[in-house]
Amino acid sequence: MRRAGWRMVAAGLAVTAVAAGLLVVVPAHRAGVADAWLLALAALGLVAGALAARHAADATRPLAALKGATGARRPADLERLERELLLARVSGMHARQVRLRLRQVAAARLAARHGIDLDADPARASALLGPAAWALIEVPDPSAARDAPALDLGELRAAIEVVERT
Repeated sequence: MRRAGWRMVAAGLAVTAVAAGLLVVVPAHRAGVADAWLLALAALGLVAGALAARHAADATRPLAALKGATGARRPADLERLERELLLARVSGMHARQVRLRLRQVAAARLAARHGIDLDADPARASALLGPAAWALIEVPDPSAARDAPALDLGELRAAIEVVERT
């Protein structure tokens, strides 16, 4: 249990001890002491709930906000990529953009890890990537992109995993 939780338990025990003491000292006002005791415990419960809610909100706050950034926003590149992926599911034009990005990443990976130039040696690149990933890496001509099919996210995910492994 966290420190604040132990403090709430201690406060509840203190309130109970005070109520018990009052019952011994003033037995004629049992109903009033019991009501006050219940109200005090209810108030402690509300404070504990508010602290728990604040802790839960802090745990879900973005990392940038935790570091003290003012007006924390998600990176613009991430938002742009999410939009492109969303649109690539329904539009061949946007699917081409996502495929171009995947091709750039694959070209960089192949060059860095295997010394293969994707454009100069497509046969070796295709052999390393496999037919499914290679099919997504081959970007259609811009004029044909309008009629190109949208991307299947399952195929895209599989191709990304292949590129990450190579």
